[in-house]
Amino acid sequence: MDQLAAPLSPAPAPTLDPASVEAWNEAYVTAESYLCALGLRNRLLLSRVLHRVLSRAEARVAADPGLHPSTTAMEETIRLVADWFSLSTGVHLPEHRLAARGRLALLLADLPGRHQIHFLADPPLPPEVAVALRDSYLRESPGMNRRSMTPRPISLNPIMRHASAWWEGLNRTPIFKALLIASALGALGAFLLLFFWR
Repeated sequence: MDQLAAPLSPAPAPTLDPASVEAWNEAYVTAESYLCALGLRNRLLLSRVLHRVLSRAEARVAADPGLHPSTTAMEETIRLVADWFSLSTGVHLPEHRLAARGRLALLLADLPGRHQIHFLADPPLPPEVAVALRDSYLRESPGMNRRSMTPRPISLNPIMRHASAWWEGLNRTPIFKALLIASALGALGAFLLLFFWR
């Protein structure tokens, strides 16, 4: 009969002060929220990516204790996503950020849905996913003309033009304008009173 292996003893947990635990919990939630906003819903994939992000952030904070874990984790998450996007598509991202066009490309290529298993996976991606992602990234063509919207005056029909001029004319005689408004409200009140009195 085979001898049973000795029971595994748990690895000693690192001693962290409560403030550090709270800071790293905040870093976890921050990175998780960003990844979920990008459409990563698979819990297994999410936990693997978060482990990678937090490991990088932890190494940076250990080298420079002045860094805040939450900020560092967010920077590492943004860098990881941008680097993965650039390696997968061959597209150079300005400032190493995914930005709105990159997030739109993820949605158009259906990476949060049908191809989620390839999101943040090690390159190379399957050719159809890489092509869909690259084609979905909106590039400005060199010949694109920018248009500006300048405000134009509103053209009113003759009745509205005369009514507007008449109302503006009443601004020169505020007492007459106040009397006109008061009489209109009084007439409306009298009509409602007679209507509901019956």
